[in-house]
Amino acid sequence: MSYCGSVIINWRNYSTQKPNAYWRGALIAARIIRKREAGKPLSPRDRRIARELFEDEGVSNRLIDQAVACLKATTKF
Repeated sequence: MSYCGSVIINWRNYSTQKPNAYWRGALIAARIIRKREAGKPLSPRDRRIARELFEDEGVSNRLIDQAVACLKATTKF
């Protein structure tokens, strides 16, 4: 454990591994979905990326749903 200001940080709770490519793709898809839900127009780039992620076998609907829930979660501790 270490101290950061007045907060105690337990470094064992943090992962040192990078998220895998499928999770990163699901997060990108979730951001595109949130943008569409906000009523903002999708750019041609957004549409192209969404189409590529849709065709990727590793980026499943369930993983995208989890990424959307992750982005919607409150960050208040």
